[in-house]
Amino acid sequence: MCVFKSFFSQKRFWGSLLGIVIVVIIFSIAFIGSIVNPTPKDLPVALVVNDKGAELPNKTNLNAGEQSKEALLDNKDIPFKWSVIDTREDAISAMNEKKYYATIVIPKNMSQQILSLQSPSPQKPEVEVIINQGMHYTAANTTKQVIDQLLSKINGQIQDTVFTQLETNKATITPSQAKILSSPLLVKNETVNEVGDHTANGNAPVLFTQIIWIAVIISSVIHFVIMKKIVNGRISIQSVLAQIVAGLLFATAIASTVLLFTDNVLNVNISEFQTTFLFLLFTAFMFYLLQNAILNWL
Repeated sequence: MCVFKSFFSQKRFWGSLLGIVIVVIIFSIAFIGSIVNPTPKDLPVALVVNDKGAELPNKTNLNAGEQSKEALLDNKDIPFKWSVIDTREDAISAMNEKKYYATIVIPKNMSQQILSLQSPSPQKPEVEVIINQGMHYTAANTTKQVIDQLLSKINGQIQDTVFTQLETNKATITPSQAKILSSPLLVKNETVNEVGDHTANGNAPVLFTQIIWIAVIISSVIHFVIMKKIVNGRISIQSVLAQIVAGLLFATAIASTVLLFTDNVLNVNISEFQTTFLFLLFTAFMFYLLQNAILNWL
């Protein structure tokens, strides 16, 4: 009974319990908090409008590109932060610099193509969608889903425009025209900076960071316990320097092991091995210094 009472009266016991609760909260936020209910907001997307417009039979002008642009920019429910770009090439260049998740390109003859839907030789109006997959795989896919919904609405607007014109002119349509009008908008999809195979769907850097985080936490606790026994709980310049050297050694071993094992055993595609190693080494060492500073302070 005395052992039982002595065990549960230890401050270290209740301190470790509090520490475990804090660790669980931190890991829950880090691993689950950001993905439990992800809501896209202010995703940067470029819009290129090249449509020159067209003249209707009643001498009025139709500019489907400008109409689509106004509808997209004025819609506050779209989780995009729009940027209007002059050319397709400029948009792709900006995506290569990680500025946009996607680009919507409206060609210069879109209005002409919409008018042709009433002619004997109809042409589907085209819209090009370019997805920047390498910027962030999950965010790029989310952006693509939202764009598909937007283009579905534009598709319906084109149908309404053509049917209104046909009704006004009391015109009839051929079976081929009816087939095209069932889904008049042609969407051309392209992916730039595509995520390759064996990259965990582009999440390999995140997984590397998580592995390093856990490994460094364990390392820093081990070093702290060892050093505490050696110096009897007293912090000195030598003890701090020893921890820094040990941290650098362990950070090098952790970063090397993560990369070599995942590359050679799990076949993870690591395109810039040296750059990735230096980044993981820096990350691991900074984690170590931060955690050891907290442990020494406590």
